[in-house]
Amino acid sequence: QECHNIPGAAGFAYNRCLKYGRLSYDGGMSPDEFCQCVGNNYAILMQRSQAFVMNMNSINSLMTSANLRCKTPAPGTPDVFERLDQDRN
Repeated sequence: QECHNIPGAAGFAYNRCLKYGRLSYDGGMSPDEFCQCVGNNYAILMQRSQAFVMNMNSINSLMTSANLRCKTPAPGTPDVFERLDQDRN
């Protein structure tokens, strides 16, 4: 029940993506860019989270959301999961 380490969370998600990201990587950017996106979005989501204690369910939920935010939408499909690490123009 301590303050969340946001830079540490970004590193955790980035490393987890490097290890398991190939399962969800869609080729819309380089693998390193994809994992940077996942790490950044995970950290932002954690920072916005109201959870005081992170458990495996909340970690997995944040990772799933971060992955979805970094995927390239199929042509003609709306981008439902907004990336949080860049301006939307």
